[in-house]
Amino acid sequence: MNRDRLSAAEHAQRAFAHDRAGEERLAVSHYRAALSGHLEPSLRRECLLGLGSTLRTIGEYEQAHATLTQGRQEFPAADEFPVFLAMTCYNLGQHHEAMRLLLTSLADTTGSTDLRAYDRAIRLYAGDLERQW
Repeated sequence: MNRDRLSAAEHAQRAFAHDRAGEERLAVSHYRAALSGHLEPSLRRECLLGLGSTLRTIGEYEQAHATLTQGRQEFPAADEFPVFLAMTCYNLGQHHEAMRLLLTSLADTTGSTDLRAYDRAIRLYAGDLERQW
């Protein structure tokens, strides 16, 4: 089938297949084609995360950051975007932001009652890891 005639959902499936096969560079164009078409929200969410993650793994950190930030803006309740964005921030040398994102994500999503007891402190430290008292 001609690549230009694939639906957005078909491009998404091809992107996922290339990613699973370790063919990340081939996945990128399919993710972009999928995202330029109409996708159901859940599939758009998967494609934004997939593209951002894939761009990060091939060293396209700025593009990964932009894509994951877009995903986070479009799907603010999605727990996965801050974690993948944190990895990208680490790759960009933004270590403080990476830790802030991870600590905040941990505090937001943990079910551990032991860790929940330290929620306030974790959130405080996430905002300023360099601060000393």
